[in-house]
Amino acid sequence: MTRRLALCFRRRDEGGQALAAVAALVGILILVPTGAQLLAVGQLPISQQAVFGQEALQAAHAGLSDYIDHLETLTDYVQYCSSGAFSCGTHTRDATTPNPAFATSANDTHWGYLSGTSTTLNVAYQYLVNTSPFVSAPAGPVQFVVDVTGRAGTSVRYVYQTLQATLLYLPGTSPTYAPTQVAPTSCAAGQQQIPEPEGATYAYVTAYGAAGGGTSSSAPGGGGNGAIETAFIPLSPASVPYLTASPGFAGASGTFKLLNIFGAGGTGGCGGTGGGNGGGSGASAFSQLGAGGGGATVLCQGTSAQCSSPPGLCASAASTGCIAVAAGGGGGTGGAFGGTGGYWNNDGTWTKNGQDGSNVLGLGSAAGGTYGGSSSTSGASGGGSFIGLLNGLGGGGGGGYPTGGGGGAAGGILNFVAGTGGGGGLGKSSAMTQPTGCSAAATNPATSYPNASDNGVLTISFYSGPACSGSPLGNVTSLVQVTELSPLSLGY
Repeated sequence: MTRRLALCFRRRDEGGQALAAVAALVGILILVPTGAQLLAVGQLPISQQAVFGQEALQAAHAGLSDYIDHLETLTDYVQYCSSGAFSCGTHTRDATTPNPAFATSANDTHWGYLSGTSTTLNVAYQYLVNTSPFVSAPAGPVQFVVDVTGRAGTSVRYVYQTLQATLLYLPGTSPTYAPTQVAPTSCAAGQQQIPEPEGATYAYVTAYGAAGGGTSSSAPGGGGNGAIETAFIPLSPASVPYLTASPGFAGASGTFKLLNIFGAGGTGGCGGTGGGNGGGSGASAFSQLGAGGGGATVLCQGTSAQCSSPPGLCASAASTGCIAVAAGGGGGTGGAFGGTGGYWNNDGTWTKNGQDGSNVLGLGSAAGGTYGGSSSTSGASGGGSFIGLLNGLGGGGGGGYPTGGGGGAAGGILNFVAGTGGGGGLGKSSAMTQPTGCSAAATNPATSYPNASDNGVLTISFYSGPACSGSPLGNVTSLVQVTELSPLSLGY
């Protein structure tokens, strides 16, 4: 009896296990499709997301073209900035044109629609503009970043695609290229590579050579002014896509030494071709050292690498790695307030040669450096002495092309006593052969400088059409780099 009851309980237990297994299987069959359906809610089908992604990318490219079009056709459009995303000072988004795609901050309400509306299926774009590095319309080329976002979908679910574009903007109204005031050894800081605008056939260039150093100021400049060279140059953006501007730096002032061992004169300014150093002495007492010459300002056809060393002068046509325009730097002032450098503009004496140092008690004078008297493009150093006593040392000559200015001589009898130094000579200026129909290139003294210092300056205006009878180009924008960021799918 006991055995029969045990068998009965075993069969009931096995039946319960089978029932539990069936119940679990039914549950799985119910939950799997339900879970799949829940997972699909809030996600686009893969094919539809791919379509929206492509449309969003196309919208981003359209937005980039739209911004560049605004930048090139409207005056000072570069001043507008997305103030909610960047430190724009008093500048804000463009609300005056108005431009609906110019956003204040990312994913705000400002969108330009290619199709649809904000409440329907749509394709749209917006851009964030970071012109925070400058707060006013720039005078020269400026580089900045624009983030352009395209989106496609509906307000329930959008797919976004963003392009980050680095733009180089070149104003069409006589842009000015000048170096930042830095130490004379930082020559590379002043060199700028400029893209030749598409459609440009020639340019009108005004180049100012930098001034030589003075004697009493710690700031560079104050000596002989450089030359102004004006010229027309032919362009061919397809074959020679870049110009390289190398504005000259002003020469350093000479310093007074009560008692000095191994005193060096003022350093010559660097640039397209460097100025000569002012004269110094091995040992000196009560001596004024000579000032350095100003660097030449040079415009070269080609990239900065192709223009890294002074090449030859260009022929009449656009070519690579050659000098189109060069404006000579001014000579440095001679020591002990001696002869001023070539093309000095404060005493009414316009001379390319450095002035002679005046004699003292009839004991002789020091000769000024000669115009283009150096054996190289760099200006010659001013005269120095092994021992300087109560005398002034010569100023350095300005840089130039094809030759720099000569250095002034040290003053005094045998460079020893009672005399002021001679000023350095002006560096020579040159320009390539002018295109047919254009006026001749000209060299004139610089009476003043467009910038706040005595550094060299280049102004370049681009034109299209026949040489010297065409029309000025408007603002020009070049794409430096475009990066496609990862796509994003979001819902609201």
